[in-house]
Amino acid sequence: DDALTEEVARDMAPKATVGTGFTNNESLLLAGPIFQREGKPFLSIGATDPALPTIVGDRVFLASFGDNTQAAAAAEFSHREFGDTTVVLWDSRTQYTLTLPQYFRRRFEELDGKVLLNKSFSGDDLTSLGREISELPAPPAFVYLAAMPEHVGESIASLRAAGVEVPIVGGDGLDTPNVLKSESGPTSNVWFTTHAWLSSQSGTPRAKAFVQAYEKEYGHPPSDAFAALGYDAGHLLLDAIKRAEGNSPDQITAALEATSNFEGVTGNISYGESQHVPLKTVWIVKVDGGEKSLAASLVPKSVPPPIVDE
Repeated sequence: DDALTEEVARDMAPKATVGTGFTNNESLLLAGPIFQREGKPFLSIGATDPALPTIVGDRVFLASFGDNTQAAAAAEFSHREFGDTTVVLWDSRTQYTLTLPQYFRRRFEELDGKVLLNKSFSGDDLTSLGREISELPAPPAFVYLAAMPEHVGESIASLRAAGVEVPIVGGDGLDTPNVLKSESGPTSNVWFTTHAWLSSQSGTPRAKAFVQAYEKEYGHPPSDAFAALGYDAGHLLLDAIKRAEGNSPDQITAALEATSNFEGVTGNISYGESQHVPLKTVWIVKVDGGEKSLAASLVPKSVPPPIVDE
């Protein structure tokens, strides 16, 4: 709720020393300027727009990698694994799904990839877009889908029902249980980028320990990587407060900026005076038969610059 987000931020920012929260860009765009005006640092858990520190101000830090990083990783992986042609579909209703595909296209075209079709949508049913893809002179090597978690399952199902059989690749908006199945059955041949591979069998030692502790606390494994981002943000903030030379917002901001190689479940985090978005490993997950498996992990070779003016 946009109004409630602003109301709570206005109430809390004057009282707080530092703020943290939010797993989406829109909420941070609403609350971040309020903390910025108060001179209070704000550590975002899962917002991924790399332009946020420029747009909102120098008190904003991201615990996650930027959309430019995950999109570049998807472009490099897909170009290598699937081929040099794609169709890009993106939800027109959110800022995240507007900029994510732009980063993807920039990196994919740098690799001499060709975008055969670039289309927006504003609902769950992508049947008409699926038919349009099926009518292309030659099928694309894969489809890049920028969608929000609540729409993923049915969006993919409608593309499949329209005859789109090629791999579907997306960003961390696809990191949701909704991607595993829809009313038409289990999902297959879908790939997405995300912040961590949370497996008690094949994850990193930190990921395994986190999953085990999470299961002990809540009785089930984490459903997506955003739980690990929240965990990392909490530990990073405590670490910065301990390292700060005092308890003022300025001192905590300086401690956050001095963060170097902080080891988290979702990767290592480093900041600098003019770098408040960490460059981290991107994990690529495959969905087949409604089950997830790790496909790759990489730091992209080239990352497009943040989009600020759009």
